[in-house]
Amino acid sequence: MDKIHLHLDNSTIVWQCDSGNTGEGIDYSDLCLQHDVIMIGPGNGGQYPGCLTSPVFEAACRENGERVDSARRYVRRIAEEMADGEIVVLKRGLSVVRGVGVVVGDYLYYPNFRDIRGWNVCHCRRVRWFWEEGHIFNSHPLAQNRLSKLWVEEVRNWLRTISYRESDMTRPLRPLP
Repeated sequence: MDKIHLHLDNSTIVWQCDSGNTGEGIDYSDLCLQHDVIMIGPGNGGQYPGCLTSPVFEAACRENGERVDSARRYVRRIAEEMADGEIVVLKRGLSVVRGVGVVVGDYLYYPNFRDIRGWNVCHCRRVRWFWEEGHIFNSHPLAQNRLSKLWVEEVRNWLRTISYRESDMTRPLRPLP
């Protein structure tokens, strides 16, 4: 079966989502790829939008050494800003790509992700991964943010070179654990 190159023009929204904490050696990219999902925390405080004003959410941020306003921004992005059909780059740190996929459906609060390698990451989006071969950039073009839009030309140009089978874009989502 012929492979297709990713069509990406200057207006295509691409997100980059980290899959753990490289500083602490926490990596849950395998879980993301196996179950067609990305996840953000803290999940303490319940579903969006109520979690944003929850004292439990704020306490979890302080406990993790994270700024509350940054955590709120990440949760708001995954819940409101991401849209069905947008591209996601699953990253590790500043130079490693683990997968590329497309957002499928709406925001999901998934309580089963309360303890993923010590992290509470219940705020999710389903992502159909169509490329899972891995790539390491020689530079560090990926952002330190856990979840942000990706406009760096080096990465966007690389994305235009990857190819996939059409069936990779239409296969059923892998079940959540």
